[in-house]
Amino acid sequence: MIARGQNFKQVPLEITGSSTFGRYPKVSASKTLNMFISDNFLVPYAGYKTVIDASLFDNNTEGRALHTSTKLNKLVSVVGNGVYLIDITFNVSTLTATSIVVTRIGTLQTNTGIVYIAENNKPQIAFSDGTKIYIYDPSLLPAFQIATINFVPGFIDFHDTYFLCAASQDLGYAPPATNSWRLSESNNGLSWPSDAGHQGLIQTKPDKIQAVVRFPSRGNMILVMGSTVTESWYDLGLQLFPYQRNSSMSIDYGCLNPATIASMDEIVVWLGV
Repeated sequence: MIARGQNFKQVPLEITGSSTFGRYPKVSASKTLNMFISDNFLVPYAGYKTVIDASLFDNNTEGRALHTSTKLNKLVSVVGNGVYLIDITFNVSTLTATSIVVTRIGTLQTNTGIVYIAENNKPQIAFSDGTKIYIYDPSLLPAFQIATINFVPGFIDFHDTYFLCAASQDLGYAPPATNSWRLSESNNGLSWPSDAGHQGLIQTKPDKIQAVVRFPSRGNMILVMGSTVTESWYDLGLQLFPYQRNSSMSIDYGCLNPATIASMDEIVVWLGV
């Protein structure tokens, strides 16, 4: 048995402090990192609230991608083989949607699997489903078209006026290259020229292309990811091919699955191998 003196006093230990804390001594400075209080329990994320019912889409099938369009100020969603624009007005105070308009803008040739989405400044929105590249351009008629390409498209991103796409089985090379990445024409996702000015290759190691990613907060820098290596490239505006590889360093980890890639602030994360 533990013997306690007369001056012993029980003080509650506030383990649940959430991630919100005060700056001044009269307000508790305790906090719990990466946790939130919900219904008097600690949870590791803020949670989600259902806003859009599946009945608003043409078919209640697999949700494959969701993208926030800065230029159009709308959400872009792929559900099944349907591509939709979602115009939503959300009241943060009441956590309710006051207006939801869902418009189907196109149809993919696939029904399942990951879809990668990117947007340029025209604006055009590009969709890559592993078989085709589709472009939504509200200034064209029809607005939803399939780009002409001679490679198998994968992860797609946008940087310095170009769409960047991992291009496995690139028929622009003989034999077809598996370490190739491609640039669209400047602000034109419907055109992917098969020439030296629009074709790049992983060079550091024998590898297969997985993704090309804009590096946040680093201006003209991109990451070219293979299965076993990641290279950093820089847009130097060169006359033949605008990008040049950083020949003094590379990351000896590739990407196991491009769907795991995420970026924010000055960080890019992925499932490496």
